[in-house]
Amino acid sequence: MYARSLVVCSIWRIQPDRFARRRSGPAVAILLAAIGVASGASSPAFAGTVYWNMQTLGATSNTVAGLTVGELTRGQGGGTSITGTVASSGGYTFILNGASTPASGGYNSQSSAIGGLLSTGSSAYFGVTLTNSSAYAMTVEGLGFGSRSTTTGPAGYAIRTSLDGYATDVPGGTGSLPTTSAWVYYTNNLTTPLSIAPGASLDVRIYGWGGSAANLNNVTWRIDDLQIMVVPEPGSIAVGVGAVSLLLLRRQWWRARRRNRISPPSRT
Repeated sequence: MYARSLVVCSIWRIQPDRFARRRSGPAVAILLAAIGVASGASSPAFAGTVYWNMQTLGATSNTVAGLTVGELTRGQGGGTSITGTVASSGGYTFILNGASTPASGGYNSQSSAIGGLLSTGSSAYFGVTLTNSSAYAMTVEGLGFGSRSTTTGPAGYAIRTSLDGYATDVPGGTGSLPTTSAWVYYTNNLTTPLSIAPGASLDVRIYGWGGSAANLNNVTWRIDDLQIMVVPEPGSIAVGVGAVSLLLLRRQWWRARRRNRISPPSRT
């Protein structure tokens, strides 16, 4: 919308009456083409979703064009394989690509997690790397996952990213984890969307903290049905289209002005 307004406003500033009357045809054609292209480029982009049902560490589905997604990783939580079928997920539903979806069951990702306050140096986390391979910016606007925490598992979670070296919690990305061994689904609508520039990567981690386990030998935390909502932002393309169209329009105006310049009357 911004690019469309830029082009429309600019034509009013640079179009004299004579040009409007005599040579407006080519200019109008350029203007209409610019508006059409800019309108398409700046129209709202539909959010896409990257989803894991944990059957493999790779994403189960990815509907975000131009987004490359790494495998799910685990940090600072050992003791066993990252995926397993013990205590399969169940008892919740979640919205996936606009449809109500039951817990996937089967495999889940599992971790041991020591107790204490959140520490990026010792708290367990699940993480993934998102790489923007497109020509426009993208924003991460939401993240959801099912979680099961045992009586000695983490009592809280926090989403952190590489944007600030995992130093602070992402606004809208924290919550409590009941230590009842029950599966619960958490939907996090991030109040400060996370931007990924063209060609850049973003590491996203879900930290678990506040448990009472004394070591990393036993599984105390499981997650399943992880999804990350991403929105492409092609508005910058629309602004570029508007700027190029404006330059073409100015060029057309100057040509028309030279062609229609009236010579002064002869003094002879």
